[in-house]
Amino acid sequence: MFKKILTLAFVGAQRSASDLSADGPANIYDAVKTVVSPASKGWGAVLVMDQYVNEARYVQKSHTTNPHTFMSGQYGYLGYVVNNKVMKFHDVQKHTKLGLPKNLAKVPLGA
Repeated sequence: MFKKILTLAFVGAQRSASDLSADGPANIYDAVKTVVSPASKGWGAVLVMDQYVNEARYVQKSHTTNPHTFMSGQYGYLGYVVNNKVMKFHDVQKHTKLGLPKNLAKVPLGA
């Protein structure tokens, strides 16, 4: 197991790659900037979209088509990506550590 909590960014897009203002490439770029930023140290799993960084545990989709649809409600955003930098608003509330079982079930692969 890891001795420290790493930042893992999930990313997506609200607009198609063929749209005039596709958001996918910018979201990927912002996710990479977030993961390598010292500001995100210890954040764990996050969702980076539309320049905002949400803690994965609390993020919710609030609108079907609006690019600024992912929000963390009362917990707020962890940060914001602007001018190639991550502006940290606050740290995560808590981390839940899941233990691994001593013996894993044997699952047959293939038919």
